[in-house]
Amino acid sequence: MATVRSKLILPAFFLTAALGLACGGGDTTTTTTTLSEEGDLSQNTTTRPAADAVNVIVGEPLGKWADPMGETKTRLLALGWSVDSCDMYKDDGEAYYNCSATKGELWADVDITDLSDTQDAKWLAEDNPAAKRDGKRVIEVTIFDGGAGKTLGEMILPAGKKMDSLDMGVAAKVMESKGWDIEEQSSSSSGGYASLEMIGIKGGNVLVVEADMETGQKLTRDERSIEEGMFFVQQADESFFTVAVLDEAQGTKLLKSMLGN
Repeated sequence: MATVRSKLILPAFFLTAALGLACGGGDTTTTTTTLSEEGDLSQNTTTRPAADAVNVIVGEPLGKWADPMGETKTRLLALGWSVDSCDMYKDDGEAYYNCSATKGELWADVDITDLSDTQDAKWLAEDNPAAKRDGKRVIEVTIFDGGAGKTLGEMILPAGKKMDSLDMGVAAKVMESKGWDIEEQSSSSSGGYASLEMIGIKGGNVLVVEADMETGQKLTRDERSIEEGMFFVQQADESFFTVAVLDEAQGTKLLKSMLGN
């Protein structure tokens, strides 16, 4: 399933729209530095936590972190997360840092942005409980709950059900019965592919359901997994069903733990 996320059916603009609707020592680390065609350096780091990592966060406040990527990694490890990758890049005097980590069926994306304008930083952190601003620096935490995605996904597409029989109208009613407000549904077809999409909101949480199918392809398998905090079903080489649940409360909790408050 390694190729699934690369073709994910959860494009940045779609996720942004959904979010808008919602309003240490002893570890093993491998770091790779690459140079893009635009001349920007980026780093990718894979780290596993030390056995004696402790759940205590101390140190300088966010705005004074001299090494934002290193601090993020250290704090995630101390809180029991396995850090899968970290990278950074700079653009027009601004810096962007990201670390991704796993803990059980949860996947966390931690983003730190150093902006050149304080007002831009205020706007970035505005109305997001899982974000914190310190001067021109903003940290944002997004958590995908793979277990919740699997539970909801299997209500919509239980084992044995074929993707080409999916009815998003029926699926919406099922989700509404579980307390989700369905904000958007869409279907489209192009280039031999059919796509179905649905967005739901429940409190501060966001549900994104998508199905991408190659038309006319025989759906002869039913492979299910949780990867990077998302629930996936593959029923043919080019036919995928995906459910993502963004959990605002868990994101806010992790942010507060990382910042020591």
